[in-house]
Amino acid sequence: MQELTDAFNRSHPCLGMVCVILLIVSTIGCAILCWKDRKSFFSASISTGSPLRLTLPDYYIVTVFIVLIFLGLAGPMTDLLLAIIALIIWKLRTRSVHTYLHLTARGVFKVLGLGLMIALGVYLPLELLSDTIEKVLQSFGRPPSVQEAVKLFLQAKTPGEVIPLLGLAILAAPIAEEFFFRGVIYPAAKCIVSPNYAMLLSSFLFAALHRNLPSLIPLMLLGMLLCRVFERTGSLWTGILIHATFNAVSAIFIFVARFYS
Repeated sequence: MQELTDAFNRSHPCLGMVCVILLIVSTIGCAILCWKDRKSFFSASISTGSPLRLTLPDYYIVTVFIVLIFLGLAGPMTDLLLAIIALIIWKLRTRSVHTYLHLTARGVFKVLGLGLMIALGVYLPLELLSDTIEKVLQSFGRPPSVQEAVKLFLQAKTPGEVIPLLGLAILAAPIAEEFFFRGVIYPAAKCIVSPNYAMLLSSFLFAALHRNLPSLIPLMLLGMLLCRVFERTGSLWTGILIHATFNAVSAIFIFVARFYS
């Protein structure tokens, strides 16, 4: 985080301060929302979204693909596979895409406002938590670790390499991961365990997908928040926007730190 702030200050004297102020204001707004909703966040009444009942073959297919993804065998096809699995299961279990992606004209502004504020609001705390965990792990002799997606961004040199990566990070990954983890894993898990445990399970799998130990807890917290937003809105659109904005901010910060370091 310190390296990133220095990079912003080198790129423009006021740019770093403006970005930090924006993130802090968004964080305060997000904290106020969470405080107002604190009594119901971990309540057993988290059951607005209807459960998704899977058959044994469905669980087998999902388990096989999760193992393949966690082992890194899916490669660049990971997001495509997640989206395909979600769409197939929705079709087999007679769930239309509209079930989780319904959105009214009035709801568009709510999605935009809520999604952007939450994404910007949680970015700074989660990034600081990830940096803290990274430093603690390094104090025990563990070498620094970087997510695979971040490595690709750092290695990209031409617009032809950068633009596809931005498309994956800002469009493909948020849609596919929200479809799968909040649209399939979470509602399916609610048929087996309580909503709170379903939220923890889907969030853990979401965080573990990224295969980065320092980011495990921060991403798990993000996943829990996305589950909660899904429950409150009944649609995946707000979660997709939060996810996309979160990734976009990360990508911007990576490029700023890279080119001005």
